Amino acid sequence: MLILGKCGARALAVMLAVASVSACRPSDYRSRYVPQESVARAALTVALRAWEQGNVGRLSIDGQRRVELVDQHRRDGQTLNRFTILGEVSVEGGRWFEVELNLDRPAQTERVRYCVIGIDPLWVFRQADYEQLAHWDHPMPAGPTAP
Repeated sequence: MLILGKCGARALAVMLAVASVSACRPSDYRSRYVPQESVARAALTVALRAWEQGNVGRLSIDGQRRVELVDQHRRDGQTLNRFTILGEVSVEGGRWFEVELNLDRPAQTERVRYCVIGIDPLWVFRQADYEQLAHWDHPMPAGPTAP
């Protein structure tokens, strides 16, 4: 399970704000935050290889652009034996890939979709996490009303 620190939560909030604002702008504005297929595939590969190798350190695709993985649906202690990126999937709102995960503890095989968005960092979201954030309703605190 990914737990974001104060800086990570702030960066994620900025990314979500950009994504929500971009939905109101022409598609060319939004496309700035959709990485090229090769860059998105590299970010996904780095994120999944890190999980496979048990690496929880800082990730990057070229020593410069950071990669942040958001996968809160992974079970604690579950390890990744191997993965296969089956291909890109045509979905609006990022660069999407279908991936087969061969897991251990417990042993199982899953087909999962991941979305890659952003510039630096590149965010790799499991589909369930992406959808949860995209449909997040945040209650506004009660406060004084303007006269």
